Amino acid sequence: MLAVLKTPNWENIVPFHYYMQPLRTKLDDVIACLNAMRKAGPLRCKYIVENNNELYEKTVAMVKADNIMQWVAANDLKRDQLNFMYTVMKRIFDSPLRSMLVDP
Repeated sequence: MLAVLKTPNWENIVPFHYYMQPLRTKLDDVIACLNAMRKAGPLRCKYIVENNNELYEKTVAMVKADNIMQWVAANDLKRDQLNFMYTVMKRIFDSPLRSMLVDP
């Protein structure tokens, strides 16, 4: 998960941003929840994940976003293919022949 988010300049590449931003947001939510638990102290937080519904739900959402990200852009080849497909589709949709190529 963290290796995928270390992709250089992913914030400025549209297809990468579309898939990586939800993962980054959900990871930040889990980190914020864990930091809040730490600041609350040992008597005010639940360390058993099954009993801590908030942390459990955020962790499940983060893992689902990570599964999508691993399926779409887990390594350099998949990221290159995703960027290539986006570039080709963007050129088709921006072309004057869109009505003939895309629209029925």
